[in-house]
Amino acid sequence: MTRTLFIVAVILAGCDSAPATCPIPTEPIRVADHHGEAIKLTTRWVGDHAYYLVELADAPMSLYVGPRCEVAPLVTRGASMLPARIHLDPADDDPTLACDQYGHFFYLDLLGEQLPALAYPDLSCRTTPTAHGLLVGRPLGAGPGLYLYSAFPETASATQIDDYGLFATLIGDFVYFKDDLYTVARMNLATREITNVASSVDDWQVSETHFLWRERVKDEASPIYILDLATGTQVQLGTSTEEQDGTTSLSQLWRYDPIAELVIHTPIAEGLAIEAFTVNGEPVPLPAPGTPSQILPGHGVISRVEDEQYFYTRFGAKGPIALDLHLTPEEDYSAPPFADDRLEFVRDDDLWVVPLDGSPSSLLATEVGDRPKWIDEDHLITLRDGALTTIEISSGRRRVHARGVSAFTTPGELSLDGAHYVDADGVWYLPPTELLASE
Repeated sequence: MTRTLFIVAVILAGCDSAPATCPIPTEPIRVADHHGEAIKLTTRWVGDHAYYLVELADAPMSLYVGPRCEVAPLVTRGASMLPARIHLDPADDDPTLACDQYGHFFYLDLLGEQLPALAYPDLSCRTTPTAHGLLVGRPLGAGPGLYLYSAFPETASATQIDDYGLFATLIGDFVYFKDDLYTVARMNLATREITNVASSVDDWQVSETHFLWRERVKDEASPIYILDLATGTQVQLGTSTEEQDGTTSLSQLWRYDPIAELVIHTPIAEGLAIEAFTVNGEPVPLPAPGTPSQILPGHGVISRVEDEQYFYTRFGAKGPIALDLHLTPEEDYSAPPFADDRLEFVRDDDLWVVPLDGSPSSLLATEVGDRPKWIDEDHLITLRDGALTTIEISSGRRRVHARGVSAFTTPGELSLDGAHYVDADGVWYLPPTELLASE
């Protein structure tokens, strides 16, 4: 009997290195001749080119591709395409080879004179470059399988890793995958050696040091195990039942925190306590009340009770800390990317700071819009009423970069040397010298 399986997910990609910087202009420069209000701008770079994907509210999305910091022509409309990743360094990738939202390769005419042409129809463009070659699966509907190409796209260079291609995760030189429906194995990409990791696996997640998994047991409580990948030592942490956890995926209920070296269990059933365990299976105090809201890796848990009161509980603490944080159902908080001692939330366009030690919240900046983005520890970039503005927190100074802006990217989304935005006259590059507030 032949079974047709589909590739659901392929590999976690590594971080891109920084591209060669543009000659730094002294003022914003237009990089695409786009007209129309945008609801989203996505930017990527490949080789010495940049992709600008502009999503519109009432028209097909538009893709512009051209040399970085120069005017990019319109290449295609109506398709969501970004650069196909082939090499470890994006600078070595081909700007004419794109990946669409359905996992298909396409060749682009960078002059915009020809429609995109389907390329490599038997392969998925949801690839992962590694130091040992390119991990490639099959597109949805084209058959199962996961392959390692040492010289993509040469078929002779492909080594088949598995027959299923369902789930795979890259950790260092190892790729973890489903060897059959309920067995997880791993391949050493350097030696091509394959070894079994666990059998009767219902769901799993893996880190550099540990393999956390739920056993497939029919009509019974499913044991949860953690396996030390270096020693082979395996410990049962507890069980997962439908009453406790429903049918939610393992990663949403049981999570390994490699910084704290703890496993945290956040059951969905009301009245059940949040739990924490060492990798040896020993319980760790975690008296977090209410419903879990967020795990702060290496630190603790944010939880919420019915009256919208939030608490912070450190791993191993004797009790929770009540935070000066009371949100409406329409409001949300965030953890800043550079600080581990506070949360933030926006109310009525003002940005507030909530210390995790339980002290009163304080106003940090006014008129920040509803989604400000941090540039560094002292600067925010935000869009409010069409005005793209940088705010210097320490001095309160502001710099309005442009008005009539409908979408923008943060400096890190394309590269570390500038930002991009869309207004009625096109897509613009905002150099780093213009980002900091000086007015």
